[in-house]
Amino acid sequence: MLVSRHVIISTVFILAFSYLNNFSMAVLAIIFASSILIDFDHYLFYVWRKKDFSLVRAYEFYMNMERPTVKSGIMIFHTIEFFIFVLLISFALPWVTFILAGMLLHIGLDIYDMKLNKDKRVFSFVKYLVLKIKYPERYL
Repeated sequence: MLVSRHVIISTVFILAFSYLNNFSMAVLAIIFASSILIDFDHYLFYVWRKKDFSLVRAYEFYMNMERPTVKSGIMIFHTIEFFIFVLLISFALPWVTFILAGMLLHIGLDIYDMKLNKDKRVFSFVKYLVLKIKYPERYL
């Protein structure tokens, strides 16, 4: 899903959430920011793959790419392992729960978009590695 759609839908969600709950603006800002910044792993993947730090070229790279597939690589912040890591941190730092909430909003939107467009991506680093070993021609 495009970042612009994440921003729009996350904004609507935050407005509705702020109406229904009595959370501070800081909490709402954390949820909103984490629902958008989770996509930073796309930039990191671009830098790793292209050895280029240009944010503009990274944006163009993804805008010119066909729909994401398993060949698009694994996005580390979108994996179940990363979600579990953030969940474990939230036991020690309860405010991290709001980061997790934003991440769940984001991944929910991604999964919905994938179902609509019949995309196939892997959301587990372990599964990605297993598939990469089993089918090296299909995976990076």
